[in-house]
Amino acid sequence: WIRLGTHANAMATRLHELVNVIPGVEAGDAPQVNSLFPTLPADAIAELREWCFFWDWDASINQVRWMTAWDTTEQDVDAFADGIRRILAH
Repeated sequence: WIRLGTHANAMATRLHELVNVIPGVEAGDAPQVNSLFPTLPADAIAELREWCFFWDWDASINQVRWMTAWDTTEQDVDAFADGIRRILAH
């Protein structure tokens, strides 16, 4: 469980590093565990949710919760960050 948890946490850190530089994403503090709580433009949340499931965290400020898991791959994280980048670019 330690190895799996460490991996999930590492994937959250990778996601944070990738999205933290995308204009329009307020990624917040670096994650301590396998979750991120960024804020995004409201219209981006709806569009992003069309192809990837995630929960709202504080809808009043457009804050969402993204989680990584033991089976999240680097390719998963990269694809998710690329999707966010594409959505916020238009």
